[in-house]
Amino acid sequence: MNNQSYLTFRLKDLIYGIEANLVKEIFPLPELTIIPETPADIIGAVYLRDHLVPIMHLDRRLRQPIQECTIKDRVILIDWNEQEIGVIVNDVLDVIDVDAENLEPTPDYGRKGQLDKAFVANIAKVNKQSIILLNSQALITKPDELEQMIEENTSFEERAEEDSELLPLLGNFLEIYCPNATPRDQNIFRERAEELAQSLVTTEQSKATKPLAVFYLGEKYFGCDLGLVKEFVNIQQISPIPCSPDHILGHINLRGEIIPIVDISHALNFADAATSSAKAIIVQIEDIIAGVVVDEIFDVLYLEEEQIIPNPSGVANEVKQYFQGITDYNDSYLNAIDLSKIFADKILVAN
Repeated sequence: MNNQSYLTFRLKDLIYGIEANLVKEIFPLPELTIIPETPADIIGAVYLRDHLVPIMHLDRRLRQPIQECTIKDRVILIDWNEQEIGVIVNDVLDVIDVDAENLEPTPDYGRKGQLDKAFVANIAKVNKQSIILLNSQALITKPDELEQMIEENTSFEERAEEDSELLPLLGNFLEIYCPNATPRDQNIFRERAEELAQSLVTTEQSKATKPLAVFYLGEKYFGCDLGLVKEFVNIQQISPIPCSPDHILGHINLRGEIIPIVDISHALNFADAATSSAKAIIVQIEDIIAGVVVDEIFDVLYLEEEQIIPNPSGVANEVKQYFQGITDYNDSYLNAIDLSKIFADKILVAN
Protein backbone atom coordinates (compact mmCIF):
# COMPACT_ATOMS: atom_id res chain seq x y z
CA MET A 1 0.00 0.00 0.00
CA ASN A 2 1.77 3.16 -1.21
CA ASN A 3 0.28 6.56 -0.47
CA GLN A 4 -3.36 5.45 -0.29
CA SER A 5 -6.11 7.94 0.59
CA TYR A 6 -8.37 7.36 3.58
CA LEU A 7 -11.40 9.21 4.90
CA THR A 8 -10.92 9.58 8.66
CA PHE A 9 -13.68 9.74 11.23
CA ARG A 10 -14.20 9.62 14.97
CA LEU A 11 -16.16 7.06 16.95
CA LYS A 12 -16.08 7.55 20.71
CA ASP A 13 -12.45 8.26 21.62
CA LEU A 14 -10.81 6.58 18.62
CA ILE A 15 -10.06 7.75 15.07
CA TYR A 16 -10.60 5.40 12.14
CA GLY A 17 -9.87 5.48 8.44
CA ILE A 18 -11.65 3.87 5.50
CA GLU A 19 -10.50 3.83 1.87
CA ALA A 20 -11.63 7.12 0.35
CA ASN A 21 -12.35 5.52 -3.03
CA LEU A 22 -15.08 3.39 -1.42
CA VAL A 23 -16.93 6.42 0.00
CA LYS A 24 -19.91 7.30 -2.14
CA GLU A 25 -21.72 9.86 0.00
CA ILE A 26 -21.86 11.37 3.51
CA PHE A 27 -25.07 12.61 5.11
CA PRO A 28 -26.43 13.43 8.60
CA LEU A 29 -28.01 10.49 10.43
CA PRO A 30 -31.75 10.30 9.62
CA GLU A 31 -34.53 8.34 11.30
CA LEU A 32 -34.06 4.71 10.29
CA THR A 33 -36.59 1.98 9.67
CA ILE A 34 -35.93 -1.11 11.75
CA ILE A 35 -36.40 -4.22 9.65
CA PRO A 36 -36.73 -7.78 10.98
CA GLU A 37 -34.26 -10.65 10.69
CA THR A 38 -31.19 -8.54 9.96
CA PRO A 39 -27.63 -9.05 11.26
CA ALA A 40 -27.12 -7.56 14.73
CA ASP A 41 -24.87 -4.78 13.43
CA ILE A 42 -27.52 -3.57 10.93
CA ILE A 43 -29.71 -1.37 13.14
CA GLY A 44 -32.00 -0.14 10.40
CA ALA A 45 -32.32 1.08 6.84
CA VAL A 46 -33.17 4.27 5.01
CA TYR A 47 -34.61 5.01 1.60
CA LEU A 48 -31.94 6.87 -0.34
CA ARG A 49 -33.93 8.39 -3.17
CA ASP A 50 -35.10 5.23 -5.00
CA HIS A 51 -33.62 2.31 -3.04
CA LEU A 52 -33.27 0.91 0.46
CA VAL A 53 -29.82 1.13 2.09
CA PRO A 54 -28.89 -0.87 5.23
CA ILE A 55 -27.24 1.16 8.00
CA MET A 56 -24.59 -0.40 10.22
CA HIS A 57 -23.71 0.71 13.74
CA LEU A 58 -19.94 0.41 13.78
CA ASP A 59 -19.86 -0.22 17.55
CA ARG A 60 -21.74 -3.47 17.05
CA ARG A 61 -19.69 -4.52 14.05
CA LEU A 62 -16.47 -3.97 16.01
CA ARG A 63 -18.02 -5.82 18.98
CA GLN A 64 -17.93 -2.80 21.26
CA PRO A 65 -20.67 -1.58 23.66
CA ILE A 66 -23.18 0.32 21.53
CA GLN A 67 -23.64 4.01 22.25
CA GLU A 68 -26.75 6.15 21.87
CA CYS A 69 -27.21 7.83 18.49
CA THR A 70 -27.43 11.62 18.42
CA ILE A 71 -28.38 14.30 15.95
CA LYS A 72 -24.68 15.11 15.41
CA ASP A 73 -23.89 11.63 14.08
CA ARG A 74 -23.10 11.13 10.40
CA VAL A 75 -23.55 8.26 7.95
CA ILE A 76 -20.72 7.34 5.60
CA LEU A 77 -22.13 5.51 2.58
CA ILE A 78 -19.61 3.04 1.18
CA ASP A 79 -19.86 0.98 -1.99
CA TRP A 80 -18.17 -2.42 -1.90
CA ASN A 81 -18.55 -4.47 -5.10
CA GLU A 82 -21.78 -2.61 -5.96
CA GLN A 83 -23.18 -3.26 -2.46
CA GLU A 84 -24.06 -0.03 -0.67
CA ILE A 85 -24.05 0.15 3.11
CA GLY A 86 -24.13 3.09 5.51
CA VAL A 87 -21.83 3.29 8.54
CA ILE A 88 -22.81 5.47 11.53
CA VAL A 89 -19.95 7.54 12.98
CA ASN A 90 -19.75 10.39 15.47
CA ASP A 91 -17.80 12.86 13.37
CA VAL A 92 -16.28 12.91 9.87
CA LEU A 93 -12.81 14.43 9.95
CA ASP A 94 -10.54 14.62 6.91
CA VAL A 95 -9.08 12.79 3.94
CA ILE A 96 -5.46 11.81 4.51
CA ASP A 97 -2.78 10.11 2.43
CA VAL A 98 -1.09 7.19 4.18
CA ASP A 99 2.27 5.83 3.11
CA ALA A 100 3.55 2.37 4.04
CA GLU A 101 6.24 4.05 6.14
CA ASN A 102 3.53 5.39 8.46
CA LEU A 103 2.14 1.95 9.33
CA GLU A 104 2.84 0.32 12.68
CA PRO A 105 1.90 -2.90 14.50
CA THR A 106 -1.55 -3.03 16.06
CA PRO A 107 -1.25 -1.50 19.57
CA ASP A 108 -2.93 -2.69 22.75
CA TYR A 109 -5.55 -0.07 23.61
CA GLY A 110 -5.84 -1.32 27.18
CA ARG A 111 -9.62 -1.24 27.07
CA LYS A 112 -12.16 -3.86 27.94
CA GLY A 113 -13.48 -5.70 24.91
CA GLN A 114 -10.68 -4.68 22.56
CA LEU A 115 -11.37 -4.20 18.88
CA ASP A 116 -11.66 -7.40 16.87
CA LYS A 117 -8.47 -7.42 14.82
CA ALA A 118 -10.33 -9.11 11.96
CA PHE A 119 -11.74 -5.67 11.09
CA VAL A 120 -8.41 -3.80 11.36
CA ALA A 121 -6.20 -3.70 8.27
CA ASN A 122 -3.42 -1.56 9.78
CA ILE A 123 -2.61 1.22 12.21
CA ALA A 124 -1.28 4.47 10.74
CA LYS A 125 0.71 7.03 12.66
CA VAL A 126 -0.05 10.51 11.27
CA ASN A 127 0.99 13.69 13.08
CA LYS A 128 1.67 11.71 16.28
CA GLN A 129 -1.88 10.34 16.16
CA SER A 130 -2.82 6.67 15.74
CA ILE A 131 -5.49 6.02 13.12
CA ILE A 132 -7.15 2.60 12.84
CA LEU A 133 -7.40 1.66 9.17
CA LEU A 134 -10.41 -0.61 8.75
CA ASN A 135 -10.67 -3.72 6.61
CA SER A 136 -13.62 -2.66 4.46
CA GLN A 137 -14.23 -6.12 3.04
CA ALA A 138 -14.49 -7.61 6.53
CA LEU A 139 -17.04 -4.96 7.56
CA ILE A 140 -19.70 -6.28 5.21
CA THR A 141 -21.04 -9.64 6.31
CA LYS A 142 -22.01 -11.95 3.44
CA PRO A 143 -22.92 -9.26 0.88
CA ASP A 144 -25.04 -11.65 -1.23
CA GLU A 145 -27.25 -12.48 1.75
CA LEU A 146 -27.41 -8.81 2.71
CA GLU A 147 -28.64 -7.86 -0.75
CA GLN A 148 -31.34 -10.57 -0.56
CA MET A 149 -32.35 -9.31 2.89
CA ILE A 150 -32.81 -5.80 1.50
CA GLU A 151 -35.06 -7.07 -1.28
CA GLU A 152 -37.16 -9.13 1.13
CA ASN A 153 -37.56 -6.33 3.64
CA THR A 154 -38.42 -3.78 0.96
CA SER A 155 -41.41 -6.02 0.24
CA PHE A 156 -42.10 -6.37 3.98
CA GLU A 157 -42.20 -2.61 4.50
CA GLU A 158 -44.58 -2.15 1.57
CA ARG A 159 -46.88 -4.76 3.12
CA ALA A 160 -46.55 -3.09 6.55
CA GLU A 161 -47.84 0.19 5.12
CA GLU A 162 -50.98 -1.67 4.02
CA ASP A 163 -51.32 -3.89 7.11
CA SER A 164 -51.15 -1.94 10.39
CA GLU A 165 -50.65 -5.16 12.39
CA LEU A 166 -47.18 -5.55 10.85
CA LEU A 167 -46.00 -2.08 11.86
CA PRO A 168 -44.92 -3.02 15.43
CA LEU A 169 -42.52 -5.57 13.91
CA LEU A 170 -40.62 -2.69 12.33
CA GLY A 171 -39.87 -1.16 15.75
CA ASN A 172 -39.14 2.46 16.54
CA PHE A 173 -35.59 3.58 15.84
CA LEU A 174 -35.82 6.80 17.87
CA GLU A 175 -37.10 5.05 21.01
CA ILE A 176 -34.48 2.29 20.85
CA TYR A 177 -31.34 4.10 19.69
CA CYS A 178 -32.07 7.78 20.49
CA PRO A 179 -33.91 7.62 23.84
CA ASN A 180 -32.77 11.11 24.90
CA ALA A 181 -33.63 12.87 21.63
CA THR A 182 -35.72 15.98 22.23
CA PRO A 183 -38.93 16.53 20.22
CA ARG A 184 -36.96 19.03 18.12
CA ASP A 185 -34.26 16.43 17.45
CA GLN A 186 -36.87 13.82 16.55
CA ASN A 187 -38.35 16.18 13.97
CA ILE A 188 -34.92 16.75 12.45
CA PHE A 189 -34.28 12.99 12.23
CA ARG A 190 -37.62 12.52 10.43
CA GLU A 191 -37.11 15.47 8.08
CA ARG A 192 -33.72 14.09 7.08
CA ALA A 193 -35.28 10.71 6.26
CA GLU A 194 -37.97 12.39 4.14
CA GLU A 195 -35.38 14.41 2.22
CA LEU A 196 -33.22 11.36 1.51
CA ALA A 197 -36.28 9.45 0.27
CA GLN A 198 -37.22 12.08 -2.30
CA SER A 199 -36.94 10.87 -5.88
CA LEU A 200 -34.38 12.42 -8.16
CA VAL A 201 -35.84 15.69 -9.40
CA THR A 202 -36.09 16.67 -13.02
CA THR A 203 -33.89 19.41 -14.43
CA GLU A 204 -36.80 21.82 -14.38
CA GLN A 205 -37.59 20.99 -10.74
CA SER A 206 -33.97 21.25 -9.66
CA LYS A 207 -33.80 24.81 -10.96
CA ALA A 208 -36.62 25.70 -8.59
CA THR A 209 -34.93 24.04 -5.60
CA LYS A 210 -32.30 25.80 -3.52
CA PRO A 211 -29.91 23.53 -1.58
CA LEU A 212 -28.47 25.15 1.55
CA ALA A 213 -25.72 24.07 3.94
CA VAL A 214 -27.13 24.83 7.40
CA PHE A 215 -24.83 26.04 10.18
CA TYR A 216 -25.05 27.73 13.57
CA LEU A 217 -23.21 30.98 14.26
CA GLY A 218 -23.71 33.37 17.17
CA GLU A 219 -26.82 31.50 18.40
CA LYS A 220 -28.48 31.86 14.99
CA TYR A 221 -29.16 29.44 12.12
CA PHE A 222 -27.74 30.35 8.73
CA GLY A 223 -27.81 28.71 5.34
CA CYS A 224 -25.43 29.24 2.43
CA ASP A 225 -25.48 27.98 -1.16
CA LEU A 226 -24.43 24.31 -1.08
CA GLY A 227 -22.89 24.72 -4.52
CA LEU A 228 -20.16 26.88 -2.97
CA VAL A 229 -19.24 24.27 -0.35
CA LYS A 230 -16.24 22.05 -0.96
CA GLU A 231 -16.22 20.24 2.38
CA PHE A 232 -16.75 20.51 6.13
CA VAL A 233 -13.64 20.27 8.32
CA ASN A 234 -12.56 20.23 11.93
CA ILE A 235 -9.85 22.77 12.64
CA GLN A 236 -6.84 21.34 14.45
CA GLN A 237 -4.64 24.47 14.50
CA ILE A 238 -4.88 27.97 13.02
CA SER A 239 -1.63 29.72 12.13
CA PRO A 240 -1.77 33.53 12.39
CA ILE A 241 -1.37 35.77 9.35
CA PRO A 242 0.70 38.92 10.10
CA CYS A 243 -0.98 42.30 9.56
CA SER A 244 -4.39 40.76 8.90
CA PRO A 245 -7.68 42.29 10.10
CA ASP A 246 -9.52 40.78 13.05
CA HIS A 247 -12.00 38.86 10.91
CA ILE A 248 -9.19 36.88 9.25
CA LEU A 249 -8.33 34.43 12.01
CA GLY A 250 -5.32 32.92 10.24
CA HIS A 251 -4.84 29.95 7.94
CA ILE A 252 -4.77 26.14 8.07
CA ASN A 253 -2.87 23.57 6.06
CA LEU A 254 -5.47 21.33 4.44
CA ARG A 255 -3.73 18.41 2.72
CA GLY A 256 -0.88 20.68 1.63
CA GLU A 257 -3.10 23.62 0.60
CA ILE A 258 -2.99 26.83 2.64
CA ILE A 259 -6.56 27.92 3.40
CA PRO A 260 -7.38 31.28 5.04
CA ILE A 261 -9.92 31.05 7.87
CA VAL A 262 -12.50 33.84 8.07
CA ASP A 263 -15.05 34.92 10.68
CA ILE A 264 -18.05 36.40 8.82
CA SER A 265 -19.94 37.43 11.95
CA HIS A 266 -18.74 41.04 11.65
CA ALA A 267 -20.09 41.22 8.08
CA LEU A 268 -23.47 40.08 9.40
CA ASN A 269 -23.45 42.87 11.98
CA PHE A 270 -23.08 40.96 15.22
CA ALA A 271 -20.18 40.39 17.60
CA ASP A 272 -17.45 37.89 16.74
CA ALA A 273 -19.10 34.58 17.50
CA ALA A 274 -16.93 31.70 16.44
CA THR A 275 -13.31 32.63 17.10
CA SER A 276 -12.88 29.63 19.42
CA SER A 277 -14.75 27.17 17.20
CA ALA A 278 -13.08 24.03 15.87
CA LYS A 279 -15.30 23.75 12.79
CA ALA A 280 -15.25 25.41 9.39
CA ILE A 281 -16.99 25.22 6.02
CA ILE A 282 -14.51 25.24 3.15
CA VAL A 283 -16.01 27.23 0.27
CA GLN A 284 -14.88 28.15 -3.22
CA ILE A 285 -16.11 31.41 -4.69
CA GLU A 286 -14.69 31.90 -8.18
CA ASP A 287 -10.92 31.54 -7.68
CA ILE A 288 -11.01 32.05 -3.90
CA ILE A 289 -10.91 29.07 -1.52
CA ALA A 290 -11.40 29.88 2.16
CA GLY A 291 -12.75 28.46 5.40
CA VAL A 292 -15.73 30.09 7.09
CA VAL A 293 -15.56 29.36 10.81
CA VAL A 294 -18.88 28.31 12.41
CA ASP A 295 -20.12 27.17 15.81
CA GLU A 296 -21.83 24.03 14.50
CA ILE A 297 -22.63 22.37 11.17
CA PHE A 298 -26.15 20.99 11.15
CA ASP A 299 -27.69 19.86 7.93
CA VAL A 300 -28.27 20.16 4.20
CA LEU A 301 -31.66 21.66 3.43
CA TYR A 302 -33.48 21.68 0.08
CA LEU A 303 -35.94 24.54 -0.28
CA GLU A 304 -38.22 25.77 -3.02
CA GLU A 305 -37.78 29.44 -3.81
CA GLU A 306 -41.20 30.35 -2.38
CA GLN A 307 -40.21 28.87 1.00
CA ILE A 308 -37.70 31.69 1.46
CA ILE A 309 -39.46 34.92 2.38
CA PRO A 310 -37.95 38.44 2.46
CA ASN A 311 -36.13 39.52 5.59
CA PRO A 312 -38.02 41.77 8.01
CA SER A 313 -37.41 45.48 7.72
CA GLY A 314 -35.36 45.44 10.93
CA VAL A 315 -32.25 44.21 9.13
CA ALA A 316 -29.64 46.97 9.07
CA ASN A 317 -29.15 48.62 5.69
CA GLU A 318 -25.39 48.05 5.67
CA VAL A 319 -25.81 44.25 5.82
CA LYS A 320 -29.16 43.83 4.07
CA GLN A 321 -27.41 42.99 0.77
CA TYR A 322 -25.93 39.85 2.34
CA PHE A 323 -29.31 38.40 3.39
CA GLN A 324 -31.44 36.55 0.84
CA GLY A 325 -34.37 35.86 3.14
CA ILE A 326 -35.56 33.69 6.02
CA THR A 327 -37.35 30.37 6.40
CA ASP A 328 -38.67 28.25 9.28
CA TYR A 329 -36.18 25.82 10.77
CA ASN A 330 -36.27 23.77 14.01
CA ASP A 331 -38.96 25.83 15.76
CA SER A 332 -36.91 28.92 14.94
CA TYR A 333 -35.87 30.58 11.70
CA LEU A 334 -32.93 30.34 9.35
CA ASN A 335 -31.20 33.21 7.56
CA ALA A 336 -30.24 32.46 3.96
CA ILE A 337 -27.09 34.46 3.24
CA ASP A 338 -25.14 35.28 0.10
CA LEU A 339 -21.50 34.33 0.73
CA SER A 340 -20.54 35.47 -2.76
CA LYS A 341 -21.48 39.06 -1.93
CA ILE A 342 -19.71 38.92 1.43
CA PHE A 343 -16.50 37.78 -0.25
CA ALA A 344 -16.96 40.24 -3.10
CA ASP A 345 -16.65 43.02 -0.53
CA LYS A 346 -12.98 42.14 -0.15
CA ILE A 347 -13.41 40.30 3.12
CA LEU A 348 -10.09 38.52 2.51
CA VAL A 349 -8.04 41.67 1.92
CA ALA A 350 -5.10 42.01 4.32
CA ASN A 351 -2.40 44.67 4.42
